[in-house]
Amino acid sequence: MEHIKVNNFSLSDTITCGQFFLYTEIDDETFLVKSAGNSCEMRQKGDIVFLDCPSNKLDFWKNFLDIDTDTDYDRALQFCAKSKHKILKQAADFCGGIHIIRQDPWNALLCFIISQNNNIPRIKGIVGKLCETYGGFLPSPEQLAELSESDLAYLHAGYRARYLIEAGKFWGTLPRENGQTLNREQLMSICGVGPKVADCVLLYGFHKIDAYPKDVWIKRVIAEYFPDGFPETEFSGIVQQYLFHYIRHITRKKL
Repeated sequence: MEHIKVNNFSLSDTITCGQFFLYTEIDDETFLVKSAGNSCEMRQKGDIVFLDCPSNKLDFWKNFLDIDTDTDYDRALQFCAKSKHKILKQAADFCGGIHIIRQDPWNALLCFIISQNNNIPRIKGIVGKLCETYGGFLPSPEQLAELSESDLAYLHAGYRARYLIEAGKFWGTLPRENGQTLNREQLMSICGVGPKVADCVLLYGFHKIDAYPKDVWIKRVIAEYFPDGFPETEFSGIVQQYLFHYIRHITRKKL
């Protein structure tokens, strides 16, 4: 069991805030997480995060959780604290321990294709079914590219099934280069990938923290709380994630 000390970090908020779906919640503090063919049981006690993984995978999981990297979360929090928009300070106070997960871009693409017009429990359900078919992990681009829509009928993913297959065909043609980053236009050339999914892959897959997804939900939030427009910064993606998680929380409390 490996462990790391990290200040101002919430494992629970980071895992469950809607940016990542390849996890099983064991209890409020413990999660089984999968990424890029690796598994790790994680839990947090105070400022210590425990990782049940081989020692040679510690750096992989630290990077996954964006711990001890060059991402300046303090600046994002300071931006929220100084903003004229009280909702940003409230959001940062509530869930400022969120980190942007550095997940596998291919996994991010599949998950956010599935996320279209879906809620988090249903996204996790479809992702879980797909993983069950491929040994507990998401399929490779080549595996998906060989399928037909009828092969994916068991997912009950609707029109998204075709998009998953087309994504496999596109991704499978890319050169195998470490650190390769696609831009927004390249991502939007994939069948079924619009601006929102492309921005999700940029933020959650390629860690472009100035990107932030603009779906129907965030447009409503901007209209209500930011009549002059959302304050864009070099870390808009982080700020938007605070806001998304906080609004979900206060909306549930009103129900």
